[in-house]
Amino acid sequence: MSYDHIQVNTQSSIRIEGSKVVYFDPFQISAETHDADLICITHAHYDHFDPESILRAF
Repeated sequence: MSYDHIQVNTQSSIRIEGSKVVYFDPFQISAETHDADLICITHAHYDHFDPESILRAF
């Protein structure tokens, strides 16, 4: 089993790339990737809901 398509960005921030790119709780994303097809936010704590990182990912 390969996990090459899963990237852990920070404590709870995960990016999964397959036929679509999915982010979970993007936090402290520094690169302007703009590659997200879907972003899932689990709850509104600062380290799970980071509006600046959401903009960088979308």
